Amino acid sequence: MSFFGYRRELSKYEDVDEDELLASLSPEELAELEKELVDIDPDANVPIGLRQKDQTDKTPTGTFSREALMKYWENETQRILEDEIAGGSPKPDFGALNSAPMLLRPQRAEPIRLTPPPPPADPNATGNPTVVDEALQQALNNSPELTEVNLNNIEDISQETLIRFAEALRSNTHVRVFSLANTHADDPAALAIAKMLRENSSITSLNIESNYVTGKGVMALVQALPGNNTLTELRFHNQRHMCGGQVEMEMVKILRENNTLIKLGYQFNLPGPRMSMTGILTRNQDRQRQKRLQEQRLQQQGAPEGAGYPRTNALKGTSSPYSSPRASPWSSPKLNRSDLELKNALRPVMVERRGEEGSRPSTPMRSAHDQLMESIRNRTGGSLKRVEIQHHLL
Repeated sequence: MSFFGYRRELSKYEDVDEDELLASLSPEELAELEKELVDIDPDANVPIGLRQKDQTDKTPTGTFSREALMKYWENETQRILEDEIAGGSPKPDFGALNSAPMLLRPQRAEPIRLTPPPPPADPNATGNPTVVDEALQQALNNSPELTEVNLNNIEDISQETLIRFAEALRSNTHVRVFSLANTHADDPAALAIAKMLRENSSITSLNIESNYVTGKGVMALVQALPGNNTLTELRFHNQRHMCGGQVEMEMVKILRENNTLIKLGYQFNLPGPRMSMTGILTRNQDRQRQKRLQEQRLQQQGAPEGAGYPRTNALKGTSSPYSSPRASPWSSPKLNRSDLELKNALRPVMVERRGEEGSRPSTPMRSAHDQLMESIRNRTGGSLKRVEIQHHLL
């Protein structure tokens, strides 16, 4: 429809009396018209979030009270915020909800159970086979058989038990791994573990991930590491409360004084502390490698002579399995003057080096027989003497 056609459609309503039309409407029709006008032309003084029409105005059903429900959720939200600020673990107050004058759901009769009820839940149904009481007693007794305390995923363990484990491990010398991930551990447990790290000298791995430890507890753990020379792995990621940028920077500043930590289970939010921590871990790994190489060299220097080089034993005065050749019973003949002259004449001729010959063709070498015959020809008969042949050569 064109603009002019639309104007012609509206022209037929110009002569309508609005007051007479409104007077002929029923109260229900007036209420419906008012709702439509609110949607078409809302009041600019009303906030946008409150301009929607009320769709909760209906006949109450049963003893439901909307005001009581809203009051309950306001009080519950306020209590949860106060608990989080105080560092506790909030839990819904179902007693206040049940005492509210309202019905949450219609009452139903208990159905007839045709099968026996299921057995009660196993406290160790999480798959962790650790018996908490036995492990705690072994840690207190410093049992050599207990080298790992694994409390992961045991949700019903109390915070007092976790603190007792930390106190038991302060003087323990056999436990190497202590894990308590997903056990609802909070700051008091973290503070007890930090105190344990200052005194323990055997634990190399600590895992306290997925718990309720705040930045205060994390800083307590980190501050205990400069005086600890055995811990090489620390994991505390995925806590309920974020550490924050200030805690991360303080963490890196403190860990610069630690030389044994080579694994850190925490995802830094800031790139600066993340890169600095990577450099610290790399430095500690290199120091550990240099320490191992030095220990190996010291072990080789302290070994007995010949232990590191077994092949030299055959050269140090050991007798040969084969007997030495016996001396000949015949004495070697003595050479007279004429024999010496003949021997000197039979010396090999030195061959010039190729570098001195240059590009000249090499001459064929003369054999020893040719040299001997030439020497005999050059000799006169008077210079030749008779040589007596030894009897043992006959």
